[in-house]
Amino acid sequence: MIGVVVALALEAKSFGRKAPRGRGEIVQHSERLICVSGVGARAATEAAHALVSRGASALVSFGTAGALDPTVSAGTLLLPASVVTVDGDLPLDRDWRDRLSTCRDDRTPICMAPLAEAREVLTTVEAKRRAFAQTGAAAVDMESAAVAAIAQECRLPCVCIRAISDAADVPLPELVRVAVDSQGRIRLGAAMKALLRRPQEVGHSIRLLLGFRKAQVTLARIVHRAGPRLQGPPRSTLSRKGES
Repeated sequence: MIGVVVALALEAKSFGRKAPRGRGEIVQHSERLICVSGVGARAATEAAHALVSRGASALVSFGTAGALDPTVSAGTLLLPASVVTVDGDLPLDRDWRDRLSTCRDDRTPICMAPLAEAREVLTTVEAKRRAFAQTGAAAVDMESAAVAAIAQECRLPCVCIRAISDAADVPLPELVRVAVDSQGRIRLGAAMKALLRRPQEVGHSIRLLLGFRKAQVTLARIVHRAGPRLQGPPRSTLSRKGES
């Protein structure tokens, strides 16, 4: 069984109607166990542990990421070789990643450079520039390092399947930060209040929302083309690892 950690319910929609809708909810769909974790490393760690306890024999960190590299555009499929953390790099399963890379269509750009861990949301372009200079990573998220660490601890294969939602030159406006809660649900009232406070952020917000839509399309395509096991390791391989 492939265990998939997704931070937001909005991102989980890429798996269709049977996707989980709330934090901590685990849904089994075919050969996948999907869990909406909520945002951040602690939430992702708890979700990964829950999936392993339910029988997951391989882990996926799935969802969107913010670009650090100025050449990486919204909608790009990110299949990183590793996750860069302050404590060192966490390698990901190369063979699994290579199989996934063959599943994209010609319309979808791809990046296989490392992904960086962020301990907090990078809200400004300058913060993204600093993170790029420090890590050299193509993009950043807050959950993949935690998922990869649990996979390493449990000796399970792991990959990250991410799509870029915001380019390196796009800040994260207050309007967007408050419009979506920690589970990925829309808070319309909070969004309207933020719009009244900071009307100058409308342009950035529209650009970010369009980028998120591109990322959703990319994620839905890879889910569809990769199949029920998301091109995960053969069952026989996972069985041997579990016996060792």
